[in-house]
Order: sequence, then C-alpha cells, then structure tokens
Amino acid sequence: MLHMKPLEGTLTDSRADHGYRIYFGVMPQGGASMEEAAGPMRYMMKAIVSGEELPHSKFSRRRRVLMEFPAEDSGKSAYFAIRFENAKGGKGPWGPVFSAVIP
Repeated sequence: MLHMKPLEGTLTDSRADHGYRIYFGVMPQGGASMEEAAGPMRYMMKAIVSGEELPHSKFSRRRRVLMEFPAEDSGKSAYFAIRFENAKGGKGPWGPVFSAVIP
C-alpha cells in the first residue's frame, strides 16, 4: 500500500486538479536476464537511480493506492518513484526513489 503526500517544502494548491503518477518496476534478485527484460513484464536488470528508468506507470487521484503484483513476483524487489501530474498531463518534480520486497 502506497500512501501519497507532498514532501516537506513542496508548494501545493488545494484547489489544483491533480493526481499522482506512480512509476514502478520489478527486479529479480541479482537482476533480470536479457529475456526477462525484453519480455512482457519488462523486469529490471539493475537497481535504478532515477524515476525515468522505471518501465511502468499508473495514475491515481487517491492518496492511498494498493499495488498488486502476480504471485510469481514474490521475493522480488519493487522500485517506485512518484510525481504530481495535473489534468493536462503536466508533471511535477520527481519524488525520491524507494523500494520494497514483494511479499
């Protein structure tokens, strides 16, 4: 479960029509092989340093989002980065990159 909130010091307008773009990717232990990286799940080959490297994204207006992964991804690392996005598709600055192990 992801809980979204602005970082301290971020200027926000409560009247603004915005949501959150959640970027994410999954990396097997030790990194994906070339076949896994090119496959439909697009597993990551190495740990990332910026959100631009994450292969998937989804948009939400909710402050809490449950991220669900297939059972075969259990034990793999999921990486995330979140940024604001307005109704016209304009994007705000990147939030920090963080990861968690998929239970």
